[in-house]
Amino acid sequence: MFRLTREVRFAINSTPDQQLSGKPTNSYGGFPSLTGLGHYFALQVTLGGPLSRQSNYLRNIKEIDTIVRERAVPWLEKRIRGGRFGGPGEVAGALFEQLRSAWPGASVEALQLWLSPFLSFAVHASEYPMVRLSQKFEFSATHRLHNPTLSEEENCR
Repeated sequence: MFRLTREVRFAINSTPDQQLSGKPTNSYGGFPSLTGLGHYFALQVTLGGPLSRQSNYLRNIKEIDTIVRERAVPWLEKRIRGGRFGGPGEVAGALFEQLRSAWPGASVEALQLWLSPFLSFAVHASEYPMVRLSQKFEFSATHRLHNPTLSEEENCR
């Protein structure tokens, strides 16, 4: 059993555009690209299965990109534009259903939808229909305890 995780970045702009009808132009920054205000997402798909005898690869990553852009992006865009986004956990589960049989011979083991660099929802096939919420927090840990009875050198030490 081999696993492959691919992250596909894309935007859903506030006004409809025809980017998906063309060829991807910016795979690192995301395609379709953000052209103004809108929603920016990253979707990580983890596939599991045997290697192809012809290529010795589990899957061509361009195939993963294409399927996500053909199935997940329009589905998500329709939900957002229709005002039916629902809860992100609900969306992650529905995306998992949309993609779980998209790669014959491989299984979708996990899917993680990043709404921001700090917030994501994940579905693991072994735990489905449970959805995991991950959130990162930042805080400043630069504290200095100063004792007025000690010298500056002793306080620094």
